[in-house]
Amino acid sequence: MFREGLMYPPPDPHMQLWDEYKYRHDHIWQKLFQITIAVVLLGSVPYLKPEIAQVLRG
Repeated sequence: MFREGLMYPPPDPHMQLWDEYKYRHDHIWQKLFQITIAVVLLGSVPYLKPEIAQVLRG
């Protein structure tokens, strides 16, 4: 069904669902990598700068 003045068909619900899945899939992997990098960097700080670990203990 075409609307007045518009020359394109309505969006396919299957394609919308697939696009939503691709967006969420890419987003979760991006966030997973970001969190992993943050944990590794924060976990390595006591080994790289032992004086920071001593300050944080007190």
